[in-house]
Amino acid sequence: MALQDLLQNANAGVSSAEAANALSRNVQLAAVATAFADLRTALEAAIGASTAYTPTLASGTGTLTSAAATGHYITLGNYTWVSISIVITTNGTAATNITATLPASQVAATAGVIAGAGTVVNTNMLKGVIAAAGSVVTVTNYDNTYPGGDGRTLVVSGWYEHT
Repeated sequence: MALQDLLQNANAGVSSAEAANALSRNVQLAAVATAFADLRTALEAAIGASTAYTPTLASGTGTLTSAAATGHYITLGNYTWVSISIVITTNGTAATNITATLPASQVAATAGVIAGAGTVVNTNMLKGVIAAAGSVVTVTNYDNTYPGGDGRTLVVSGWYEHT
């Protein structure tokens, strides 16, 4: 029974024990809500807002005629979450893969992988491979084919361990 109902029906035979239990549950729920709000505030203070950066692009072979990238990242301890958006206006002779610089290098001990998808024209799943100690993410389609082309937008994001 809701607290409001209990209070409205206090004179209709609702026991004071039921009213006390309902009030106790509402106080407990309010305390939980306050704790979650405090936790969110603490996490936001610890992690902070993302930082924008401009990745440098290259292709495995050939040259991109007209392309640009934007990126954002958040660092938490030894880990970085990165999101990179690559817009290819004119592909030119670029082929094989596309690389984009990272905000921090991958640790030397292991390689990393982040995921993504094409959002315009090519909507394939993408994989981004970061070599051990690498400072770039190498982007291909899920099947290792070239993801680029005129008018394509590619987005990759994920966590990796940085140096």
